[in-house]
Amino acid sequence: MGVQCLFLASVASVFNPLHSITLKELYPIVLASAVWEHQWSGPYILCHSDNAEAVCHVNCLHAHDPLTSHLLRWLALFMAVLDFRIRVVHITGRLNTGADQLS
Repeated sequence: MGVQCLFLASVASVFNPLHSITLKELYPIVLASAVWEHQWSGPYILCHSDNAEAVCHVNCLHAHDPLTSHLLRWLALFMAVLDFRIRVVHITGRLNTGADQLS
């Protein structure tokens, strides 16, 4: 849990609610990998997002934005150290009814 605590401390100090929606979509994916990795069965995790940019960033582990890159580096570290892989699939916004029910 040491690496996860470092992640939470590093991101909490720079995360701002005014950041882009892409960052807001990416943050829960990285946070989930830090918190729940020990409960995930199997090496492959499938996530769904209605944000095409977030999908691309996670699947490629690449971004130009410094804070997005920071989150992706943490995600890559978690995947390497904790031995799992995340893939994100895009769901068109109007078909993403589960997210609307949570809102």
